[in-house]
Amino acid sequence: FNTETGPGPQVPVLESLRKMIPADELWPMNDTWNYHCTKAKEAFNTMNVFNQALEKRFGKPANLDEYLLKSDLQSYKAMKAMFEAFRINRPNATGIIQWMLNSAWPSLYWQLYDYYLVPTASYYAAREANQPIQLIYNYGNHAVYVVNETLQDVQNFKASLKLLNINSQELQDKELNVDVASNTSKKITDLDSIKEIVFLDLKLSDTQGNLITDNFYWLSNRKDEYAWDKTYWAYTPLKSYTDFSGLNAMPQSEVLLSFSLQDKGSDLLVKAHLGNPSKTMAFFLNLKITDHEGNLIYPLFWDDNYFSILPGGTRDVTCTIPRSVLNGKKSEITLSGWNVKVQKLTLN
Repeated sequence: FNTETGPGPQVPVLESLRKMIPADELWPMNDTWNYHCTKAKEAFNTMNVFNQALEKRFGKPANLDEYLLKSDLQSYKAMKAMFEAFRINRPNATGIIQWMLNSAWPSLYWQLYDYYLVPTASYYAAREANQPIQLIYNYGNHAVYVVNETLQDVQNFKASLKLLNINSQELQDKELNVDVASNTSKKITDLDSIKEIVFLDLKLSDTQGNLITDNFYWLSNRKDEYAWDKTYWAYTPLKSYTDFSGLNAMPQSEVLLSFSLQDKGSDLLVKAHLGNPSKTMAFFLNLKITDHEGNLIYPLFWDDNYFSILPGGTRDVTCTIPRSVLNGKKSEITLSGWNVKVQKLTLN
């Protein structure tokens, strides 16, 4: 049981950064950014380790928007993998406590949601990784596991596994029946070997065909290689890095966004519907709601965010907004992503 650990930086969204850092110091990164790390003397006091990994894996960002997109992608993957590693190794691994939930001041480190109560990408990664029943990819042995942390045995569920390359060509498509006992982790299949950057889409359905859970990964044939002999108490340096630079060449995708509004007592429910009619994966999509001056409306509660949609696929997500937060403000919903154009629709 690991009582205190975490991947390190979780960079806030742009709207929060603008409250923390003066406009003329937002880019390029500088000591003002480091001031908002931690006050530890030996480590965690700069963004250097995080940024080196980001540049080696995804390529050097040309501007602040590109940096934030790539940092969200890196943080999401790190947070999800941390929780999932413990879950697939049950019962030898019994649990982990993420350090930490939120920041006590405007910070770049250790937060699932920031000082201003706005979730980071890592918040949604933690949520996805800890679904009670989940299909999980094991980076250690290139296999897929089913984890059942409910009190009920699972019988005759169906797992769907798809591997696609960055051009959305299917490399593997497999369905198999799944049985797993209560409070158990179980390997269900090995994946085909990886020779390039690929996406892994996992879905688990019950005996009636209802979707129970899904999970999604981006994987590379080139793995991180650690310098274990140089391990420092705060981190282990890398000899070489996973190569995800090919993601920068992904073809554009198209997403059709629509929504409906529903009153629910003191809340307003925004039900967003997203469809991908194109032949290309819509990768790492993000939804946000702002007023017409571009200020984030918060706190509000998405049931998912930072997700991807396969070609021809759809996705429905719901956002709960306390009416006291809206306070009569006109608002709009914004969709952005790795390989889609930004869309904005007026909500009210």
